[in-house]
Amino acid sequence: MLHTRLFPAVSPRVSLAGLLLLTGCSSDPAGTPAPAARVAAVPPAAATPASPITLAQVEHATIGGVFEAPFTLAQGTYEGPPFDPAGSSRPMAILMTPLVRFGDLDDQPGTDAAALLASNSGGSGEHITLSVVSVRDGTARSVGTADVGNRTKVRDLRVAGRDVVLDVVQIGPGEAACCGTQLATRTFRLVGDVLTEVASDVTGRLSLASTVGGFTWALAALDGEPPAAGSPVLTLTFADGRLSGSTGCNQYRAPVDEPEPGTLKVGPAISTRRACVGEGAALERRFLKALGGVTGYTFLSGRLVLSGLDGEQMRSLSFDRRASTEQP
Repeated sequence: MLHTRLFPAVSPRVSLAGLLLLTGCSSDPAGTPAPAARVAAVPPAAATPASPITLAQVEHATIGGVFEAPFTLAQGTYEGPPFDPAGSSRPMAILMTPLVRFGDLDDQPGTDAAALLASNSGGSGEHITLSVVSVRDGTARSVGTADVGNRTKVRDLRVAGRDVVLDVVQIGPGEAACCGTQLATRTFRLVGDVLTEVASDVTGRLSLASTVGGFTWALAALDGEPPAAGSPVLTLTFADGRLSGSTGCNQYRAPVDEPEPGTLKVGPAISTRRACVGEGAALERRFLKALGGVTGYTFLSGRLVLSGLDGEQMRSLSFDRRASTEQP
């Protein structure tokens, strides 16, 4: 940063000649004052732009408004001390990492993050909280939180200008707490340090056609484990009463029925007969076997999750939404 020398205080008794000396000016021998040196105007220093918040900072941010006291995440998770020293029940919170989105959500310089946390305070439910996380005084912390609901399933989160918009599956009127099927779009906005829900629109009822159809879904995890690095991409789509897609080696399709919202009955899958080798062949067999046993679907952290029993073992297939299969 450039600095300019400040003039010393001048007494009213100092002569003009003395003032010229103080300012670095002088007279020539003939007594003609020399022109004063020009001092270039120094533009004000530009404000240092605020650094955008990163996912790593969100994963280690201090969060308030979820439990009675703020807590700090460690790699996106928090586990507090037991409620009862003699018991095992304790507060827990998990950052829904796949749904963290970034944008300018407050009146401060720099970008912010919209983040969802799933928490449990010892009961049987899972509570969802929306938090806007910013860097203040060098520390990532929540600057506003809002309640989303108990056992609410989030299908998507997006930032639209200064708003955070959620697409959710929630408990509708008269529905059991376990099995909400109401689709809604809910909008939140940060005003000062208060995150407020400003709109909530019911958009329909849970169904394959309304939530799965029209998109391509890519396998993110099979029984909780992501495919090995370098594995082929396995996909799923829904249209015309059937599931179809790629196993990375072959194309497949299977009839599917939806007796009730959230429940499925998948018929036998048929596929092309291209020979597959190595890990790709093993992954294809596991995938098709798990798909044939699917009996239900839901959404977790924006992912589509198909689940069912294989004997006494629960199997699950998790998918990330990739792109619309419909023309704009």
